[in-house]
Amino acid sequence: MYELFLTTLVDDDDIQAACSVLGGLCAMPAWQSLHRVLYFKGPGKPGGISNQTSIVKTPRKDIQMLWKDLHQQLSRQSYILQARYEVFKDKDFGPTAPEVDFNARPGTLRWTDFPDPPQVRSSVTQRKKTEIWDQRNLLSVMKDNNYQFKSEAIEETYQFFREDLANIRRELEGVFEFKTFDRRIHDTRVAVEMRNAPAPLPQVMTITDQR
Repeated sequence: MYELFLTTLVDDDDIQAACSVLGGLCAMPAWQSLHRVLYFKGPGKPGGISNQTSIVKTPRKDIQMLWKDLHQQLSRQSYILQARYEVFKDKDFGPTAPEVDFNARPGTLRWTDFPDPPQVRSSVTQRKKTEIWDQRNLLSVMKDNNYQFKSEAIEETYQFFREDLANIRRELEGVFEFKTFDRRIHDTRVAVEMRNAPAPLPQVMTITDQR
């Protein structure tokens, strides 16, 4: 599927005010959630999700198609993938929080492509995106296919739902300043490993005597 989004910067002190504006615009309260996000870097040589031993089998055709599509994308290019797990402040944080078995816990595997070139005078960013929900054994799937754990973060999200993105942008003009950033800040691609490449030339320094 394609993901379309607008980007603006909101100070911490202004988050509640921003949620109030968006809640009124969408006629709904914010859907607030916390996720623990694990980032995995793909191998230098793309190999897709060739080893599917750890994928929990399902009769659902839509899930099977998502895995197939993801395998095709990752066979052409390696990416940084996200394994996302919803967490809760009252039981997943602090010294009494239980140790997490991520293979036993259902999570969402997320892949996002390099964004499309921006359209003229448009601050809308669009890119391909795949999410496979409620999957166990994600850490094993990553390990089986040579995806290396790199880092993690806690992500807090406030979600509102309304379909007409273009109209929302016009209605929010003057409230938020939507910015157009270089699309490379959203680049999750991994550099392709070059094999049998020529050896680099020796570094040569020229010294000129100007006496």
